[in-house]
Amino acid sequence: MNTPVTSAHQRPLPDPAIAREWLAAMQLIRRFDERAGELYAAGQIGGFLHLAVGEEATIVGASRALEDRDWLLTTYRAHAHALARGTEPSRVMAELFGRVGGVCHGRGGAMHVTDVERRFLGGFGLVGGHLPVAAGAAMASTYQGRAEVTMCVLGDGATSNGAFAESLNLAAIWNLPVVLVVTRSLGGYAAPGDAAAAAADLVRKAEGFGIKTLACNGMDILDTQAVCAEAVRIARTERRPVLVEATNHRAPTGAMSAAKIKGDKDEVAAWKARDPLAQFGDRLVEVGLLDSSERARIQMQANSSIEQAVSFAGRSPHPAAGSLYDELYVLHGGEPGWYGVDARGTTTQAEVAPHEREVQP
Repeated sequence: MNTPVTSAHQRPLPDPAIAREWLAAMQLIRRFDERAGELYAAGQIGGFLHLAVGEEATIVGASRALEDRDWLLTTYRAHAHALARGTEPSRVMAELFGRVGGVCHGRGGAMHVTDVERRFLGGFGLVGGHLPVAAGAAMASTYQGRAEVTMCVLGDGATSNGAFAESLNLAAIWNLPVVLVVTRSLGGYAAPGDAAAAAADLVRKAEGFGIKTLACNGMDILDTQAVCAEAVRIARTERRPVLVEATNHRAPTGAMSAAKIKGDKDEVAAWKARDPLAQFGDRLVEVGLLDSSERARIQMQANSSIEQAVSFAGRSPHPAAGSLYDELYVLHGGEPGWYGVDARGTTTQAEVAPHEREVQP
């Protein structure tokens, strides 16, 4: 049985309204995962579906360290990060269904949910495949003179990928404002980090490139948000990369489609004792920021939102045949800015005027 994750000390709570919003965001992700797991098992969601049960504090805590102008990228559990970033649950669920009402019009699916309007550059199906993209996004912010930060969330397994070493090297050489949040899961999907890497110490890996490292308890949203906020501050003001190691324990759910907690009796009991939703909710009740009726109302609101999302997704039509390549977004001609490219080759550009620059390259 894995050793429980604990914080060295309890961090102070934020304003009551903020604390309740954080709990509601975690509850929404938890209920979304539970329902999506059921729908995946029933065959209504195709492809792959990687659940985030147990990672809610890491996901919401890290995202709440960002400002609206910052960028976020992640790996498999893109639906959870999209919800944390503010994408409507109905559009996320429709995307998992592969319907036109989805945030990517049904073309992305569970692992490629993207919402550029909220500066969420999406999930990536290849382990470590988003690391060079994150470095490129951070470089673009510097090139355009914008005081933005790019946050890249990855699992510890990706740190043995060549893209990790290359991206860290470039980030260090070019002083890129990127924050790498590495989720070290004690309930890994494939294998423990120390079994898949000759050198599993993330601090040594990062410091080998001269990159500063911080660590947080990924089961504690307060610790995660505080540490990630410090990492974001360093990246924004000092214009250099930072790595955050977030120790986490995903729930023992078995297969990716099994949303319910499973495992032997001791394992389930140990996980429930450190369930991030229970821990944070209990503390809010203990200090009087929340009562049992308000807590129940937050759960009911999450349930209602997800059921509405399922209904919306079920009613949304499938994409029309031949429409797959209608909307692609690329950099065109080496100039900064997003270009929309349709099937006929028509392009539009969003320039960055020199007077809008916040920092100099």
